[in-house]
Amino acid sequence: MPPGTRAFILAAGLGTRLRPLTDAFPKPAVPFLGAPLLRRTLAVLARAGVDRVAMNTHHLPETMRQVARDEAARRGLAVSVVHEAVIQGTGGGLRGLARAMPGDDVVVAWNGDILFAPDLVPLLRLHRASGAAATMVLLPMPAGRGYGVVEVDGQGRVQRIGRANPAPLPGCAPWHFSGVHLLSPRVFEVMAPEGPEDINRDVYPRLFGEGAVRGVVVDAAWSDLGSAATYLEAQADVLLGRVPDPLGPESPLQGRAGAGALVEAGARVHADAELAPDVFVAAGVEVPAGARVRRSALLEGARVDAGEEVEEEIRWAGRRLSVRLQRVADLADAVSESLNVLAHLAWASDLVTAAGDLPFEFRARSIKAVQAVQPVLSRISGSADAARLTESGAHLERLAAALQALEPGRGPDIQELARAFLRAAGFAPP
Repeated sequence: MPPGTRAFILAAGLGTRLRPLTDAFPKPAVPFLGAPLLRRTLAVLARAGVDRVAMNTHHLPETMRQVARDEAARRGLAVSVVHEAVIQGTGGGLRGLARAMPGDDVVVAWNGDILFAPDLVPLLRLHRASGAAATMVLLPMPAGRGYGVVEVDGQGRVQRIGRANPAPLPGCAPWHFSGVHLLSPRVFEVMAPEGPEDINRDVYPRLFGEGAVRGVVVDAAWSDLGSAATYLEAQADVLLGRVPDPLGPESPLQGRAGAGALVEAGARVHADAELAPDVFVAAGVEVPAGARVRRSALLEGARVDAGEEVEEEIRWAGRRLSVRLQRVADLADAVSESLNVLAHLAWASDLVTAAGDLPFEFRARSIKAVQAVQPVLSRISGSADAARLTESGAHLERLAAALQALEPGRGPDIQELARAFLRAAGFAPP
């Protein structure tokens, strides 16, 4: 493979679903099994012959800049960092990086918040031989996820990039986009000269008519580390040996006898504490007597009390991010959205009553939403039309799915409520 391969890493995102952890770290700098996530990304890129890296920043730019320089120096990589005062989107971000690190060969473009270790060498070879302007690295859709799909025809050409579960185009198969693309100079030629744009929504459609965007499906473990749940799932997969550590021979797991919790040197775990095998404990953290820790990451500065039960949490610097609390917040947002759409349903307050045994955060947000729409309820009660009622049923189905994820067994009750309402209104249930 020719020397001098460049990689552009998109690192300007806000990481909102990992807050408050991302209030302290940009997502590519988030600690993962003892190192910034970026360390594992650069390990994969370096194995493919990448020797130059450019990254964009926006959120916590100085932190990201320093981590980028430190991690690139570890591998002897040249690095350029471009700050975006206004986020330019994925297309605009790549355009700015191309200007900062110009060249006429293929670029590996990489979303900075993914944990992924494909073998890029054969993919680069295939891309160059194909003559494509871009090759999207694709995967089967992860189970239980609702990402938008990339539709690829029988000749490997991308025909559409869109929402989750679309009506399929004839002759096309749907795939999940990994966040990695291989880009030839042609892609940059069709980008707008200035302003934000999205490479998938704005740039690639300009090339579809040429058949110049291709998709290649790989078999490799993938996570976007986009939430506490996916972060801890990825950590468990690596610790339990279900997927290899992208660090390869540099992994802190090398040489261990069997799977189990990873406890860094300098951490203190009492003999009467219990750690599940999917737990990480950073140097300097103390796990006192009687503590029970399961499926959690205790990062630098994490605090655990004697006898405390810790489950599905990320802790650091005296703070914590809980998977359960995140689910409650997500559900509260879904409830607020649904109740606004369902403002004409006079029995909306029944949803709050039915949720009486759910956490306080959910009840409070639901009650607030109902109170906010009461004036609307009184104005439009009984006046909804068929289209709006059908839309209401669809939103209740979405709410039911979210509710079922938080409290198994309750979702079907809400689904039946949606169907009963539609039957009573004279419409066939969806």
